[in-house]
Formats: sequence, C-alpha cells, structure tokens
Amino acid sequence: MNFLLFLYLSLFFLVIIHELGHFIVTRIFRISIERVDIGIGFPLLRFYFFGTRVAVRLIPLKGKILFSSSENNHFIEGKKYYQGYAMLLAGIASSFILAFVLFFAAAQVGISVEKPIIGQASGLAKHADLQSNDQLIKINGKNVHNWQEVSNAINYSIIQNVAAVRVYFLRKNALLKTTLILPESTSMKSGAILKEIGIKSSYQYQLHVISSENKKLQTGDIISHVNGFPVTSVKFWVESLKQRKVTLHVKRGQWGKNIDMFPKNEVIGITIKFRGVKNKKYYPLLTGLKFAFNEVLQTSSYLYEIVIGFLSFSSKIKFQFYEPGNLTIDYILRLLAIMCLIHIIPNILLPRSDGWVFVSSILKTQMLYNQKMEKFIAYLWYFILTLCSTILGLS
Repeated sequence: MNFLLFLYLSLFFLVIIHELGHFIVTRIFRISIERVDIGIGFPLLRFYFFGTRVAVRLIPLKGKILFSSSENNHFIEGKKYYQGYAMLLAGIASSFILAFVLFFAAAQVGISVEKPIIGQASGLAKHADLQSNDQLIKINGKNVHNWQEVSNAINYSIIQNVAAVRVYFLRKNALLKTTLILPESTSMKSGAILKEIGIKSSYQYQLHVISSENKKLQTGDIISHVNGFPVTSVKFWVESLKQRKVTLHVKRGQWGKNIDMFPKNEVIGITIKFRGVKNKKYYPLLTGLKFAFNEVLQTSSYLYEIVIGFLSFSSKIKFQFYEPGNLTIDYILRLLAIMCLIHIIPNILLPRSDGWVFVSSILKTQMLYNQKMEKFIAYLWYFILTLCSTILGLS
C-alpha cells in the first residue's frame, strides 16, 4: 500500500515538473495561457499560479496546457512556430534536468554500495592468506569501497605489468596487509578477474524466477550464475541478456543444474533480491556531477535499447523487479530519477505527445486543427519510429 501511494504521488510529481517546463517557456515568450491541467479526470484541487488557472485532477497520467483563442490563431497562422518548438522540447528537457539533479542529490547523500567482504577465498587469494569475512580496504595504496573498485585497481595493476599488489584488509577489526600475486593475463570483466584470483564475494544478487517461457525453469527457481560467473549486479544480468545463448546455473531445493536459455526468444520474469552488506560511498561536488551525468546517459541508453528492441520485434521485453530490502534515501532519489527518464518515453511515442506534435509542426500539417490530417500523421509517425527501430535493432 505504501509503495502504491509512493507511485501515485511520484507520478503527480513527474507530471508537474514536465508541465512546469512547458509553463516556464510560455512565460519567457509571454504566451497567453488559459488553463493548466495536472492529470486527467475529476478535479481534486483548483488554484491560480502566476495568474494562470491550474487544475490538479484525479489520475496523474498526463498534463495539458490550454492556450487562449488568440494564441491558437497565432500558431495556426504559423507566426510562432519557433516558440512552439521550444515549448514542446521544454517538457522533455525538464525531465532530463530533474533526473540529473536527483542523481546528483543521491551522490551527495551517499550511494549504497556493496562492501568488498570476501565470502570464500581460493587459489591465489588463499595463497595470499585471505580468508572468508575479510574486508578489503586498500589495494596498492588506493582505497576500495566496493567490488567494482577492487576489480578496477587489480586491472590497472595488470595493465601496468605489476606482478603483485599490496592488499590491506580488516579481519576481526584488526588491520592487516598481504601481498597478492596477480595472474599474467586476465579478463577485464569484474566477475572474471575475481574468479581468476580466487575471490568469491560475500554478497549476491539472487534472481528468483516468477515466470518463464523456458519449460526447464519453474517458479521459485534461484539463478545464481550466468555462463559460469556469479550474478554480481543488475547490470551484469542485463548485459548477459544481450547474448544469443546463456547458460544459467539454477538452484531448486537441494539440487542445482545448468540450463541453457535463448534471451531473444524466451521471456523470463524475475525478482532480484540482494544478499550482503552495504556501505555508503560519498562523492565530492565535481565527481558527483560526473556521476549524475554518467547515470543519465547509461539509464537513457538502457531504456533506448528496451524501446528499440520492442519496436523492432528483435527481442522480447524482460520483466525485472528489484526488491532493495530497506528503502534508503539514495535509492528513492535514484528511483525517482529513473522514473523521470521513463516518463520521457510516452512523451515521444504516444499520439498527441510532445514528439508527435513536434513532428507534425515541422511538417506544418496543423495536426491539432485539421481532422483529416490527424490519422495520416499518426500512421506516418509510427512508420518512422518502426522503420528506424528495425534498422537499429537489426544492426
């Protein structure tokens, strides 16, 4: 119930920010607005904002700005098309800006990361006297806060042709150090380098199957490894799904076995649960800005790949659900940022959306006022999207 309330209020928040972007541009160009609607359906609240009537409605799925009749005439006559372009793009831009701000805020309050605590040591790691429950602190003088930083530090040393690294670690609150001999050549992937050294982390992302088109998988199965590597992050799972064929190690009750899966032909529904100890990583101002920028780019890239794959019919949607356990402030901020970027998708693809109106405005077909051209623009818009996505999806 709390999550549903959070989702309901979050949708209102996203629509308000989106419409606020439109509103700011209209104020800059001094365009006369008759009314702003936040949501659709029964009005819950009415008030005036900078002299403009605002109505907050029951269902927060979309918003609308109604111009005065004189402004509509200007748009019809083509006198203010450049202002219309700016106003349409302002809504989408505001969602990108808000996502960036939320990611930056999450970086300032501290990002929850997995502590580099060893679950099991073997091979080179065991030879270096590393044991279970040891927490890695430094590698060659560089502080490490999570397993990704551990992998980066080791890979950097290998690139520099370093034969061994000095490792500082905590064991029962005592700070110890050891020398870890590195393999001569290794993979740059984070899961692979740890496996070659003989380190198994104490945390794990457990993938609980809730539905599957693969008959060998059953509801309740737990996926622990993909292609022989432990699932160490959600990103690792998403990247694995891009392959034509993957081998999943599945646990069911007391037994476990390997099952082949073809991601492009089979949909699997999973719940991702975290098992392990988390730590807080804080980012300085400039590093936080870089983190926020990269998160916006990476999240937008993932969403783009999902949309392209769906429209091009080159792959099926993979349903994923993440259960974080305890909701933290950084998780909520990042969730809102991701929702901002997701909110952009319908504002580009759906009929009468900003993207649709933007294309029709460029073509000067006056879609909003010419009923005969509306269906034509709809088919043309979807044809362009499908054609582009098919080309990109097959490339």
